[in-house]
Amino acid sequence: MRTVPVDDFLPTLRQMVSTPLPMQMKDAIIKSAIRFCRKTGVVFTERTIYQVYAGQTIKAVSGSRVNRKSGGNLKASDKSEVSIDGVELVAGQDFTHIEMDDIYFLRDLRNVSIRCAVEPAPNAKELPAKLLDDWVYGVCAGAASWLYGQPNLMNGDLHGYYEREFIEQTRHAARWRLETQPQTTRPTRKRSFF
Repeated sequence: MRTVPVDDFLPTLRQMVSTPLPMQMKDAIIKSAIRFCRKTGVVFTERTIYQVYAGQTIKAVSGSRVNRKSGGNLKASDKSEVSIDGVELVAGQDFTHIEMDDIYFLRDLRNVSIRCAVEPAPNAKELPAKLLDDWVYGVCAGAASWLYGQPNLMNGDLHGYYEREFIEQTRHAARWRLETQPQTTRPTRKRSFF
């Protein structure tokens, strides 16, 4: 996954916020990117593990090659799918989530695909390039909303405007993700009734 420095978002944010606050601007961009990724799930990673054993714990993102390439700037978000050949495994029967990044397998499996939404770490120096290429306006609108809500730059009208823009962009991104990403099929569960 390609990453870009947080500084690459600053020109767009400076068009929205006129007061120069470089350190606060970077913090606002990172917070907004985390919020954007959590709400939409547009940045994701997928990895295939050819053999897992019962009792084995796999780190979905932090132990992956993608996170090592990005310098540890990514962490797992709350959206993840574990599947075999496009059929989603059942949480509680096949695996359990210990933490957002840790998946504990309850039985031996082969060719397990883990698809996980990722978000920037709070101390990230770089963000996923997909956010800059496709969703820069949404991320910067969220950052502008956060900055205009701060006591030293308080402006209720602009805070509200950019918050609405951020929400609209997150809805658009979430719709795009649902329409364009492949969906796994959930297995039919057997139930017993009295």
